[in-house]
Amino acid sequence: RAAQGGEMSGWLAFKWKARHRFASLVNDARSYFGVLYGCVAIIWLAYASRRLSYTAPGGFCSDAPTSWESSSGLNTTALSVQEEFGGRLRFMSIWTTDATHWSERNVRSVESIFHHHPNASLFIYSNHLAPSAVEPFASAGFDVKVVGYRLEALLEGTPAKPWLDKLASWEQGPYFYTHVTDVIRLALLFREGGVYVDTDVIIIRPFRIAEPEVVAAAIAEEDEARKQVAKEAAAARHAAAGGRLERIERLVHALPLNGAPPPLAPHSIGAEAHTISETPIVNGAIMVFARGSPFLWGAMREFARSYRDYEWGWNGPELLTRVRRRCPANVSVLPEERFYPFHWEEVETYSTDGHAAENEYMWRVVQARSYAAHLWNKKSNELPLGEGSVYKRLMDTYRVLPRAGGSGDGGALLREQAAKAHKQLAEGTAAGAIL
Repeated sequence: RAAQGGEMSGWLAFKWKARHRFASLVNDARSYFGVLYGCVAIIWLAYASRRLSYTAPGGFCSDAPTSWESSSGLNTTALSVQEEFGGRLRFMSIWTTDATHWSERNVRSVESIFHHHPNASLFIYSNHLAPSAVEPFASAGFDVKVVGYRLEALLEGTPAKPWLDKLASWEQGPYFYTHVTDVIRLALLFREGGVYVDTDVIIIRPFRIAEPEVVAAAIAEEDEARKQVAKEAAAARHAAAGGRLERIERLVHALPLNGAPPPLAPHSIGAEAHTISETPIVNGAIMVFARGSPFLWGAMREFARSYRDYEWGWNGPELLTRVRRRCPANVSVLPEERFYPFHWEEVETYSTDGHAAENEYMWRVVQARSYAAHLWNKKSNELPLGEGSVYKRLMDTYRVLPRAGGSGDGGALLREQAAKAHKQLAEGTAAGAIL
């Protein structure tokens, strides 16, 4: 028995040592994994920060020409803000994919333009879309045209032309059609000037475009008003509690100060989101630029110099962000709420049922602070639109064409739009510009 007890004690000691050793190995593995994970995280953060701060060498925006050829081949020079934006506002869009993808959502985007600017012109540059896609607008008297383009001709004489040398290779890339749209919009806006909008953008209010000094004064006035509202909200903290306090503070950002947001500078793009480096990511889905913009010239140079066919955002939003850091004096970056009131990660919240409170708040923000809203079509196209959602309201509010199968007087609706256009022309506010 004593021998047997000794054997049992030895076996228990062996088991204890084995368990202890195994636990030590597990802890060591966890420690090693934690160190490895930390190193990977540090490398990723450094890489992300580098992507946003990267700028190629050389003068980006200082050598833009004083004259150039328009897309129609005419010699062109820069115009004053009044000459550029004081008459009929010029909108442009690009459609590079198959015409079968043209949908009701794209039609609503066009409707929203003419709802606010019935006398505007809209050019949709496409080699695939038939004129019949916009025939209902043309028949109603709106100035909209589908225009073909030659990529080589658009980039001729610009810093983006060297990119064409490897076009056959670039065409094999996974994001070619997105990237070619990126460079076409830069070239078109540089040559022609005006307002570029993606075909999944809804215009929410007339675009008011003013001289930079007028815009700066309006922004300063708004900032002062915001400070006063913030003081009042702070004073209300003692009288409010819990959810009520939160509601008061949230509504501060939705107040329609002075009745409308400040006007837009003639070189405006919008911030999409903020990153770990606190650099705003700017997006090119909506851009307002006078022709001959040095910023656009620099952006075309950056496109050709640093093009990456295998990265979706490098040649689009990240490119604009890099050039903005290089040429801050040549562009005005608007706060997110102006063009991108909701992020692409939030599209389900603002399009489907079940988020009534969030949608009501966001609709107030959109109505008070936004010029336009990007629908992020690739993320939202297949989602059902819930009644009362922001998406549903955006799709239904800014219409100009008669409803299909509706009983209303479509002719009366169009006559109302024509009367609005004539009134704007008479008052000298045809483009919504402050002159």
